[in-house]
Amino acid sequence: MVEQRYRDLVVRAASPEEQAAIAALREASPDGGAVGFRVHSHVEDGAPEPSVHRTSLDVVAEVPGAGLVGAARISTGMLQVRHQTRPYALLSALVVHPAHRRRGVASALAHWRIEHAAEVAGAGAVVLANVQRGNAGSLANAGRWADGWTGVAVTAPLTMLTRRPRPPWFVVRDATVADAAAVASGHAAFTADHAFAHHWTAGSLAEWFAATPVNGYRVATNRHGTVVAGMAVREEALLRSMEVTRLPAGIAVANLVLKAIPPDRVLRNVVVDHLWFAPGHDAAAADLVQQTRWEWRDRGTHLLVTLDRRSPALPTLGLRPWSPTTATTTAVRAEPPLALDGPVEPIL
Repeated sequence: MVEQRYRDLVVRAASPEEQAAIAALREASPDGGAVGFRVHSHVEDGAPEPSVHRTSLDVVAEVPGAGLVGAARISTGMLQVRHQTRPYALLSALVVHPAHRRRGVASALAHWRIEHAAEVAGAGAVVLANVQRGNAGSLANAGRWADGWTGVAVTAPLTMLTRRPRPPWFVVRDATVADAAAVASGHAAFTADHAFAHHWTAGSLAEWFAATPVNGYRVATNRHGTVVAGMAVREEALLRSMEVTRLPAGIAVANLVLKAIPPDRVLRNVVVDHLWFAPGHDAAAADLVQQTRWEWRDRGTHLLVTLDRRSPALPTLGLRPWSPTTATTTAVRAEPPLALDGPVEPIL
């Protein structure tokens, strides 16, 4: 899509040479949600990120003569809506310089990306945007284009373990391409009643496995060697880290005891892209999470898991009422509008 002018703004696709300027903009513009954070990029300027089974494009907003005042990203791929496969466009990584907020920058970036989604993914694309609860500006901006909202998703930054957990009941290991068919089948069964979820095939999982060293996949098997739980993992710490800039008072007090946020307030996350288990094997998912927190302790500070509050996988995390978490909701636009009366699998 060509550049578009919105009053005094020009919105267009970013060039590889502008990655340093985008990173500087993000550094200067912490998130406005309940938990504030600033993103620090570790990717060489202009270098492409490893594939995450979708295509991504950075978009910028500039005031001619004044430079970049906003940036965002759009990622396109395929998801499962009930029993139908549909294209999606995820609107993410929105940032507006503090000096230019409330001037229509976010709305212009959203409008450009939604039009771009229709061009590259078709009119039937489901448009999504995850918004942290408490981020009034982003909630209002998404409300202008969304025709529905999901329920609440819980994001839990699980600290990596410093002590070996109890011996697992199941065998926990890295997945191989030979596991792809079993993983795709098991995940599809687990999310069959979801309003929407990731769309995985044996082929797309093989592509995910190949995008190393950032992407990985972990499985738990029973004594017969059957895969009964799994989760995609992504070493975001290799690409970027998150510096916490603001904490609600309750989380700040809890952190004095729980030590969930490091003293330097910098989180190096290993992100769980989805977590599933076969019927009756919730204990396998719990083993999978705990063993990964131990075995991957040198790869990041946290295992970052986001799950719909209604997901049967949420109890396997072992969260307590005092566990530090954040909450997000997802703005959705689709034609016809989606029925969002069931759990969703957050598209991150």
